[in-house]
Amino acid sequence: MNANFLLAIVSFISCVLVTPVVCAVAIRNGWYDLPGELKIHAAPIPRLGGIALMAGILASAVFAIHDPRPVAAVVLILAVVWAVGLVDDLRGTSPYLRLAVDFGCGAAFWLLGWRLQWFSNPYLDLLATMAFMTFAINSMNMLDGMDGLALTVSGIASVGFIVLLSAQPLGFASGLAWSLGAVCAAMFLYNRPPAQIFIGDSGSTLLGASLAFLALDWVRTDAPGHSSLIPILFVGLPLADALAAVVRRVRGMKSPFKGDRRHFYDLLLRRGWKLPEILGVSAVATISLVLLSLTAAHAHIASWLPLCGCAGLCGFLGLQLGSFDTETPAVSKSIPSTKLEESLNEE
Repeated sequence: MNANFLLAIVSFISCVLVTPVVCAVAIRNGWYDLPGELKIHAAPIPRLGGIALMAGILASAVFAIHDPRPVAAVVLILAVVWAVGLVDDLRGTSPYLRLAVDFGCGAAFWLLGWRLQWFSNPYLDLLATMAFMTFAINSMNMLDGMDGLALTVSGIASVGFIVLLSAQPLGFASGLAWSLGAVCAAMFLYNRPPAQIFIGDSGSTLLGASLAFLALDWVRTDAPGHSSLIPILFVGLPLADALAAVVRRVRGMKSPFKGDRRHFYDLLLRRGWKLPEILGVSAVATISLVLLSLTAAHAHIASWLPLCGCAGLCGFLGLQLGSFDTETPAVSKSIPSTKLEESLNEE
């Protein structure tokens, strides 16, 4: 615990100190996230905050030296996800290339032993692990459409993993959870409304990949009751929002990579909600999901019970909010341009 706390302090300070430097470099070179039809910010904002997040998270690699598992390869996989996102922030990349990289990272985790273990058939389990990793990465990317939102959800989920992994021996996974929580808190100082810098694709995909790895590490311990459904609930909000996005885009005969302005935060903004209100509700929802998951884990409740309950509630709220309805051109044109980004093909 003391070592992890010290690690979190180092990660926090690293992120706090690196962020102004990154912001200055981005401004000097004109690396901005520009306003657009799919954005809700009104002015160009530097978008390379993911570099500072990576600098802080790398502090957790100190445990890779003492961890007998092949975690050096895990650090490399996370770095690949981050690097591809960084290239997209700077120059833009094909969504299909990023999709291929995400699937490849999921396959690499499976080969290293971090698996969902949903199926006894290895090929099915490989596909499931690849799909889980890809969906987790892109759901966090989609959530990064409003100042501070992705960091708020990821930071709270990280605290959940800190508690979940507290009974395990000190190692890379627990260190990563502490570092992830620390860098989310540090970057929030700059990314909270009104944002001074955006974390970009490099930051959002790194958050998604890190949380997905922590979920797989929880399953890997093979302890009784270590179902992957428990940590998946930690990030239930971005997963539900991303699933709704895929459903409505397919219903509208559009590519899932084609962005829109019907994420839950977009719809709440249309109804007159303020950014701090949306952040507060998202934080409360994520805290509730984390507490429910931890209760189910410690009380040995069947993990599918809270999952089904949350899925039903999310479906009901999505229907009431209109998350599954397709966007119409008339509505799209009437939305004022006032804030941040989308997912895959929207930057």
